[in-house]
Amino acid sequence: MQRAQGRSNKAILAACLLVSAVSAVVSSRLPDVWSRPLRRVAIDEFPMELNGWRCTSSKHSTMAALPSAKILERTYIDSSGHSLQVLLLTAANEADFHEATYCLRCQGYDMGEQSSVTLPSTKQSAYELVATQHSSSIRLLYWRPSRPSYAGKLGVYQWRRILLAQAALEGNQDQSLYVRFVAPADNDTRQLMLNTAGLWTPALQALSKKRVE
Repeated sequence: MQRAQGRSNKAILAACLLVSAVSAVVSSRLPDVWSRPLRRVAIDEFPMELNGWRCTSSKHSTMAALPSAKILERTYIDSSGHSLQVLLLTAANEADFHEATYCLRCQGYDMGEQSSVTLPSTKQSAYELVATQHSSSIRLLYWRPSRPSYAGKLGVYQWRRILLAQAALEGNQDQSLYVRFVAPADNDTRQLMLNTAGLWTPALQALSKKRVE
């Protein structure tokens, strides 16, 4: 009995030492996570026509609050006349990525509940919600194309911190691309947006590898 208890104590001690060692490594690497520069993506190279959608307007914008970010806003229309507002954002600083809800609240929208969804025919996860202003509502779908799939209840920022820490510990550089779809919150727009995002996923993942210095 004493011999068994001794082995158990040694196992517990070894486990504690292992946890301490891992914690020390993580602590030494994590401070670099938030300051590690990202390489911006060549968002201008995203196709003007894709899977039955055609771009009818395109503009670049910047925001003083997001100094390292480059933003491309486009309107795409399909053969049935559906309109889709597409925003592509790339930045050199992780702090310049933000949740869509922040901008919309500043514009006077009331936010619905954010939920996680897996895009059709992919393992790509995204977030969706409906925002309302006065009597009109819009549907949003947004995600980071190169991020691993996640279908749990963590928010965008919590999940992002986990992935940033993982990338830092593995010595990888995180992908610098954010995508947002916006369309009127009609009955048929949700599935249309999800299907389109699924079809566009290969092009968006390829775009995330086209970096600019």
